[in-house]
Amino acid sequence: MTVETERVLLRPFEPKDAKGLFEMDSNPKVHLYLGNKPIKDFEKAKEVVAMVIEQHKKNGIARWTAIEKSTGNYMGWSGIKLYQKECCGHINFYEIGYRFKPEYWNKGFATETAKAALDYTFNVLKADTAYGMTHNENLASKRVLEKTGFVKTAEYVEDGIPCFFFENKNPDTQH
Repeated sequence: MTVETERVLLRPFEPKDAKGLFEMDSNPKVHLYLGNKPIKDFEKAKEVVAMVIEQHKKNGIARWTAIEKSTGNYMGWSGIKLYQKECCGHINFYEIGYRFKPEYWNKGFATETAKAALDYTFNVLKADTAYGMTHNENLASKRVLEKTGFVKTAEYVEDGIPCFFFENKNPDTQH
């Protein structure tokens, strides 16, 4: 199963994605709004990839690896996660998220892939609502969610990090 946008191929994680994930998640810039905890070793990247593959098997959905169509290069990840912890009064909901290597920032890739994930959430998964979360100082991520039609509905703190909680209602299921 793959999802394509104009410039990006989104596909389920594979073990070979650990290399690109390590390059991305070991970069302190990438983790600025993620608690400043970049990963330190390749084994951790392999564990993360294995965890996402297991989420996909268990839940039928998980984040997708993002591949630049024009080059075949690993860009990062984007897509949907079944969020199974409680957050802002919600539990077991579809959360749209994205993380890209810095060379792909500010080029519209997060918005492009978030729109594709939202479309998948509403039209394939038939969800009434999709959710998004971001560190409240991560203005770029906040803009992506807003450009994709999300509305901030709450604020919360996770691991000491102040965050915004967003919702996007499926227009086909609203009365």
